[in-house]
Amino acid sequence: MAAYTIFAGVNGAGKTSIYKSIYYEMNKTENRINTDEMVARIGSWKDSNFQIKCARDAIK
Repeated sequence: MAAYTIFAGVNGAGKTSIYKSIYYEMNKTENRINTDEMVARIGSWKDSNFQIKCARDAIK
């Protein structure tokens, strides 16, 4: 069975900061999905349509 680690919280809570400063070094072989980064590649984070599209793509 697959195991997942989920960092959840509101924007600005520090999820990415915790991941980069603590978690990554101990878990380099794990895949990472960050929908905020996915949205930034295709458009504005303010566009809810991009947010929904990237969230759907992330769970495929």
